[in-house]
Amino acid sequence: MAADTEKLFSHDRYLCFQEITEVLEEAARRYPDRCRLTSLGRTPEGREIWCAVLSAGSDEDKPALYVDGNHHAGEVTGSMACLRIIERLLGGADEERQLLHKVTVYVVPRVSPDGAERYLTTPHLLRSVPRPYPEVGEPEGFQEEDVDGDGRILWMRIPDPAGEWRVSEKDPRVMVRRRPGESGGQYYRLLREGRFHRFDGLAQPRGKPRWGLDLNRNYPARWATESKQRGAGPMPLSEPEVRAVSDFLASHPNVAAAVSFHTSGGFLLSPPCTYSFDKLDRRDAELYRIIGREGKRLTGYDHQPVFDGFTADRDRPHRGSFLDFAYELLGVICFAPELWDLRTRAGLPRRLPREWQTVGEEEREREEVELLKWCDRELGGRGFVPWYPITHPQLGAVELGGWDVKALTYNPPPNLLPEELDRAADFALLLARCLPQLDLGLLEPEPLGPAEQGGYLYRVRAWVENHGLLPTGGSYRAEQVGHLEPLRMGLCVPEGVRVVAGEPVLELEHLPGRHLPPGAFGGGTSPLDHRRVGEWVVAAARGAEVRIWARAPRAGSVERRVVLR
Repeated sequence: MAADTEKLFSHDRYLCFQEITEVLEEAARRYPDRCRLTSLGRTPEGREIWCAVLSAGSDEDKPALYVDGNHHAGEVTGSMACLRIIERLLGGADEERQLLHKVTVYVVPRVSPDGAERYLTTPHLLRSVPRPYPEVGEPEGFQEEDVDGDGRILWMRIPDPAGEWRVSEKDPRVMVRRRPGESGGQYYRLLREGRFHRFDGLAQPRGKPRWGLDLNRNYPARWATESKQRGAGPMPLSEPEVRAVSDFLASHPNVAAAVSFHTSGGFLLSPPCTYSFDKLDRRDAELYRIIGREGKRLTGYDHQPVFDGFTADRDRPHRGSFLDFAYELLGVICFAPELWDLRTRAGLPRRLPREWQTVGEEEREREEVELLKWCDRELGGRGFVPWYPITHPQLGAVELGGWDVKALTYNPPPNLLPEELDRAADFALLLARCLPQLDLGLLEPEPLGPAEQGGYLYRVRAWVENHGLLPTGGSYRAEQVGHLEPLRMGLCVPEGVRVVAGEPVLELEHLPGRHLPPGAFGGGTSPLDHRRVGEWVVAAARGAEVRIWARAPRAGSVERRVVLR
């Protein structure tokens, strides 16, 4: 449990855009020395994509963590988690507030403010943004709608002798699949609440999604067209929200790690999304494992590479994702926590998408009944709507009801939200503590004797180390990407001091992180390349002072002054 903080917002409800804006403005007003509010750009509906810049002092000379939420419209827990991170870094425990003296944290609470606003203020469900795609114009076929006008989109069970579903014998609220060869009973079709557009009274065609864009498939990493990747958009970076995020990261080379919050399922997802985890650089793979293990200890959520366990059809992997964009193109260690897991909260086993393919119908029925019992016991039945009859304008007598996904499935019920927010914040702050951290060590200057042009010669030696878990390049992938600046170490001298030997600025190989490479029996030996050394000979009068510095974009900068005695 996190320590008490100076609260900026209510933790037990989901905030609309204007409320989030007010929270961010209040944070910047209350903590002007550590919080600055900026915008990555505006959405097509005119909303700012806010970014809170959290740093004690300059933000760009420290290693940075990038955090965002709400790539997907309905996954509003992510936005609230971002606000909780801001709250804890600014007004939480002393150890958390002190982090901002070492690192910068950039927080974008809502990547899709237009989509989240539509989700929060209407009955509609949508993937990312309320823009027509892939079809433009009047929708055709079946579309989800609030048919009875009660402000919810539930499920319809439609009596049909050819239906695939029947009522469970264990609980009449539960629908189970019809057994092979079964006949003679009451059967149903199940559809989301909605209606058919351009209905001819007979054909019932399935329509394409009205708002089918998926911002988390629009990034340029392994992007594919709509025929291969649903929701991809017409081209990479075609969507203004995605371009705003990518431009921000491209212009902030100090970002060494990233967290992008989603719901739901209870996993700490990591790259790769389109190929197996065992093909990663083994050093980065070990970093993901180390952070994933500690993340599980803090959150209870398993680390899971997307392709290996979260991809139901490996012939159609998740392309154009933020995870692959951050890691493959930018070399940034990145996680996408899937917050909130209804099933494990109810005492049921957590399953990966691929594992559902092998779950039998009897097991599904048993778990559905147990889930309803938990809902009745813990939530007073909220989240499930008992079936009730209506007259559908096209289908006649049907029943509405079933799980209310907005109330329970996509996000935790408000009374369970605070615990989820601290889980998310705990993981993000763990990553912030793993960022690379430079440190300089100095030997006493060694007098070498009088200089030819007056003064004395001194040999000055120093070394730079990395005290962070991540390497000074942020990842080992970053060095392969090719645009990472080197680690630099330099000597600055005042007027009257001459550098006799040694380059004033040295370009050095990046330093590994503070982790042991895997060994033959689960252990490993300490690395021998944990330092980079600089050496110079200077001519100066006794008592002169020189400055030694080291700098790497993703590891920050450090400097020391030394007096020549």
